Amino acid sequence: MDAVFKKPAKPAAQGGAGQRPSREEAEAAVRTLIAWAGDDPTREGLQDTPRRVVSAYEEFYAGYRQDPNEALDRTFEDVGTYDDVVFESITNQPARWHRPVSSVATTGRP
Repeated sequence: MDAVFKKPAKPAAQGGAGQRPSREEAEAAVRTLIAWAGDDPTREGLQDTPRRVVSAYEEFYAGYRQDPNEALDRTFEDVGTYDDVVFESITNQPARWHRPVSSVATTGRP
């Protein structure tokens, strides 16, 4: 079982600063969790799981690599006399969604 584990990445400094682990290190971490859960990460049905999990996390946290000023600076000039808040009509609508590439189901209100 020791062959599954690689030397862990150095932990990031307190406050989240530090070097980001590589994709290979992240996939190794997923394999470690699979082994910790009692399954064989080299099993045929799990061989591609580390890649899929890391891809899902890249998508979940994609906003950390985006500049919020770019999104917030965007305006729409062609609004005519409309001055209501756009989200006003959907604030009390329940929202439920499931991401098929992961086991994350989400329920809530916008």
